[in-house]
Amino acid sequence: IKLDPGTGETLAGVEYAWGISSLAASPSALWVAARRRARLQRVDLASGQVEKSIRVGNNRSEDIAYHDGAVWAASPEDNAVYRITTKTGDVIPISVGSRPRQLAIGGGRVYVTNYNSSTLSIIDEETSTVIGEPLSLPVNPFSLDLERGGDVLWVSSQPDNTVSRVVTGRGG
Repeated sequence: IKLDPGTGETLAGVEYAWGISSLAASPSALWVAARRRARLQRVDLASGQVEKSIRVGNNRSEDIAYHDGAVWAASPEDNAVYRITTKTGDVIPISVGSRPRQLAIGGGRVYVTNYNSSTLSIIDEETSTVIGEPLSLPVNPFSLDLERGGDVLWVSSQPDNTVSRVVTGRGG
């Protein structure tokens, strides 16, 4: 739905036949990861209508994030992260740990929690390649958030009820 920011009134609503798994906004569009398909949809900001549908991998994406002309999609069933160039629709698969779930982007890096392998993978944003070995984390890391400035990453572990602080800048 599209809401009026001043009144909270519903201005428009659009249904997505494949459901919604995750959203990411770019300067010119809203990107929607389909919940029941291996699809990423480019949505017009004004109308809310799907303008383009891109096949991404073989299974649905859990989380997506936009940065600098690319949408990144974590696909747990594919054990991969995909880089989708928004201008061309080109899809680059990147193998990471077991069941990548959540993404954060900053400082030229894409951070990925790998749920089953309890690791954090780091991808170079420019080259779309994994940097180094995965970092071990508490069991089943799930959500993550990068602090402003990109020097610290926070990662939660659901079974342990913990939050880990990962230093990503010069000290990391």
